[in-house]
Amino acid sequence: MIRINLVKKREKVEVERIRLGKEKIARAIPKVPKVEYVLALIAWLAVVLMLAYYFRLSSERSKLRVEVDSLNAQKIQLQSRAKKFLEEKKTIEGRIASLESKVKDIERSKDILVGLKSYYQPFNQSLLFYTKSVPSVSWISSYSQSLDINGGSIKTDMELQSLDYKGISAYGERLSSMSRSVNLTSLERKVNQYGFEYYTVKLSTERKLPGR
Repeated sequence: MIRINLVKKREKVEVERIRLGKEKIARAIPKVPKVEYVLALIAWLAVVLMLAYYFRLSSERSKLRVEVDSLNAQKIQLQSRAKKFLEEKKTIEGRIASLESKVKDIERSKDILVGLKSYYQPFNQSLLFYTKSVPSVSWISSYSQSLDINGGSIKTDMELQSLDYKGISAYGERLSSMSRSVNLTSLERKVNQYGFEYYTVKLSTERKLPGR
């Protein structure tokens, strides 16, 4: 009688089935990459990121360079305008200084004129002072006067002609009462072309200024 050991056969079948099941499961589960592959992938990603960042920086640098060039051009224009403005400012300041100097000169001249008013008013009125008392038959043929500011007086030289000798004497006496000193010189008796006699006398007078 022949006996077949079915138990061992079943065990072999079971073991084979388990092995096949493990292989199927192993094929279903994705394989884990090795460390070298992971590091290579990381390095590649780093290079890609660096390149992207570099291109981004290059683009920003180009934009900044364009902006810097534009600002430099504006700077040059502003410097040119500033130079022009400075020149105009200097010109205006020079004109202002010149005008201020002229104003000061005018003010000084005004002060001088105001100060000399007390001298020139009596100087300008001197002719009237001497002519208002001239006798009716007399006339002044020459007249000159000078202002002595230091001495505070007006000196007058004149030549008087008259048909009346007594009139000349009276005129001299009148001037003596109004002036500091009166000198009568060169009294001459003359005859004109019509045969009339007349007298010529030269007078030098000195009159004190008001307030002196």
